[in-house]
Amino acid sequence: MEIILLIVAAVVLFYFYNTLKEYLKNPLNPKTKTEEYDLKNDPYLLVQSSLLDKFKQTQIGAYMRLLKFLDIQKNALDNALRTLFIHELEQPLNSEQQNLAKELLNEPVDKKENFESLCQEIADHTHGEYTKRLKLVEFLMLLAYADGILDSKEKELFLDVGAFLQIDNQDFNELYDNFERFNSIEIPMSLEEAKNLFEIQTNITKQDLEEKTLNLSAPYYHKTNDNKRYSEQDFISLKKIALASQLLENDLKDS
Repeated sequence: MEIILLIVAAVVLFYFYNTLKEYLKNPLNPKTKTEEYDLKNDPYLLVQSSLLDKFKQTQIGAYMRLLKFLDIQKNALDNALRTLFIHELEQPLNSEQQNLAKELLNEPVDKKENFESLCQEIADHTHGEYTKRLKLVEFLMLLAYADGILDSKEKELFLDVGAFLQIDNQDFNELYDNFERFNSIEIPMSLEEAKNLFEIQTNITKQDLEEKTLNLSAPYYHKTNDNKRYSEQDFISLKKIALASQLLENDLKDS
C-alpha cells in the first residue's frame, strides 16, 4: 500500500514539475489595460446644436420658418400682417430669444428645408390644439389675399399646410370660401378717401405710411389664440387699408 502511495505522489510531483517548466518557458502576457473611451472625442457630441438651431425647433421657431415659405408681397398690408404676427409670437420671449428670432427672420430662405417635415413639427407642437392649427391656416389665407390676388403658389401652400395639419375638410372649405367671397367684393377707393382714412394732412414718407398701415390694421388682426374667425367686415376694413396704402404709395412716387 505504501508503495502505491509513493508511486501516486511521484506521478503528481512529476506532473507539477512539467507544468512549472512549461510556464517558465512561456509566461502568460500580463493583461493589457483597456483604454477608456473618451466622450470628448465622440464625433456626434462634437457637433453641438447652436442656440439658433435649438430655437428653430421650438413652436415659435417653426411658425417663423413656415412664414418664410410664403413670399413677401410688395404691399404695406402684407408687411403689417407679418409684423403683427411676429410681434405676437415674440411677446413671451426673453431678450436673448428675441434676438434669436430676429436672426432667424433675417436668414435667407433655406431651400433645403423639407416643407412636410416642418408641418409635422408644427403638428407635434400643437398636438391636441386643433383651434390653434386652424387659426394658423386662416392667417396664411389672409396673408395670401393681402394684395387681393391669390396666385397658385400661395394657394398650394395653404392647401398643403391644411392637409399636413389635418384640418377638417369642412373647416378648411369654409375658410377658403369665405375669403374667396370677401375678396370678390368691390371696394371703391379714391386718393382723397385714402388720405382721409390715413388722416394725411402733410407730406409723409414711406416709413410713415408703413407705420400708419400697421396701426390701422392692428384692431382687425386676430391673435392665434382667438377662436373668432375673420368676418366680412374685418376683411373689408383690411382691404380698404390695403387699397388706400397702395394709392398713397403711388402718390408718393409721383410727387
